[in-house]
Amino acid sequence: MTLKIKCNILISTKTGDKMAIVKVKSINDIKLPDSPKIKGDNGEIYQYTGSLYFKKIPFNKGDLTLKENQERLEILTKVMNLQGTKYLILPQNIYITDDTLLGYTSKIKEAKTIRNISLSSKYEDVIKSFKLLRKDIRILADKDIFNYDTTSDNILYDGRMYLIDFDNSIYCNDRVYLRTLHNIFETIYLCLVKDGFGSPLLMERDLEKLEQEFKSFRSTNYDLYFELLRWKLETYTRKRIKTVGDLRMCLSLTKRG
Repeated sequence: MTLKIKCNILISTKTGDKMAIVKVKSINDIKLPDSPKIKGDNGEIYQYTGSLYFKKIPFNKGDLTLKENQERLEILTKVMNLQGTKYLILPQNIYITDDTLLGYTSKIKEAKTIRNISLSSKYEDVIKSFKLLRKDIRILADKDIFNYDTTSDNILYDGRMYLIDFDNSIYCNDRVYLRTLHNIFETIYLCLVKDGFGSPLLMERDLEKLEQEFKSFRSTNYDLYFELLRWKLETYTRKRIKTVGDLRMCLSLTKRG
């Protein structure tokens, strides 16, 4: 059986459906644990099953009488049905009532956030994993979907890089791919450099020129930036950079004071 709501998306009443929009009477029908594992401004994360978590969306972002939230549901549905991605952790089931987007289930990925990346992580692998993620970002961008919530909590890393949490995405047809890549690059850069700010090497003209090209959406040559940064640090310190820890150590050696 299917129903229609105001945003004209067909939904299912079968709670066992896979990759479906499931209609329930209330949040109680989802049978969540008493308390969330994570609680924040953008929602609450609950352990749902052994391999799935449930993200409960705040009411102000789930009230389907509001047009922006009808659009949120529509976008989540499109994201849920994306084909050909490997590194986007997509919604599995989306749960609604007659007038509220309650939340969605998604796979649990056993990986660290990029903010907590291991010092032993290979620098080369980080660069390669960002390149692989870019292929999936292209698929998302081709739907005119811009996920602006690419914070360090929403990028996971385990030797490969993954993007989670798409409920803050919006429609955009203005250089979506380039905007998304730049946002992710900035997050990765901040997490890699971490305490290395203050190093004069980070402010050298050729690196800053590349940063400006990224910011103005004139280049996507992020591999060149990361390789150039490594080369400069290795040349200056006469040390090899193989890991994230090596990168941070070399940056600390170039800091003034």
